[in-house]
Amino acid sequence: MLVSLCGTPGTGKTTVCRELSSKGMDVLAVNDIAAAMMPGAGPDPGSGTLLVDVDILRAKLGSMEWSDQSISLIEGHLSYLAPSDLCLLLRLDPGEVLSRLLRRGYSEAKARENAEAEGVGTLQIWAMEEESARLAGRDVEELPPGCGIVLERDVTGMGPAEIASWVSDMVDAYREKALMCLMRYRPGNVDWMEVLSDWY
Repeated sequence: MLVSLCGTPGTGKTTVCRELSSKGMDVLAVNDIAAAMMPGAGPDPGSGTLLVDVDILRAKLGSMEWSDQSISLIEGHLSYLAPSDLCLLLRLDPGEVLSRLLRRGYSEAKARENAEAEGVGTLQIWAMEEESARLAGRDVEELPPGCGIVLERDVTGMGPAEIASWVSDMVDAYREKALMCLMRYRPGNVDWMEVLSDWY
């Protein structure tokens, strides 16, 4: 089983993955995969994050051999491009995203750009578009493998252990086809528009 853990930079993906890795989950970073497969990819000057061609990355991730004997988790804001079974999207209050990225040394403009992207749900839209293309008319409730079924959770105020527990619960629910549990986290419940409106 392949699981994507994605979210806007600053939502806590890497910290949560450390927690999951310490519990034995196989964790891969999409940036490491991209850097190894696409030597021409370079860093964004404003944030240091890797700039890649998403179409090439999607194709490269699709051509990789993924173990069908264990659970692998691929982490990164572009991990929704992987042919995963589940795509778990971490959502965070845009003000908290802004604060975290500024503390990391992002430029004011880049930190604000990412916080605004979280506010309007840019990554959610992209992940849902990817899911829709992979489903190709199939019913999401059939949980077809490799379609990156998108689930999201507002993790504002949650610690890494609590988020890691949610990830594990969603993996278990997918394997058990526990639709009521999974569908509770389908996109549409997180809305930061009121937060953003206070910024302007």
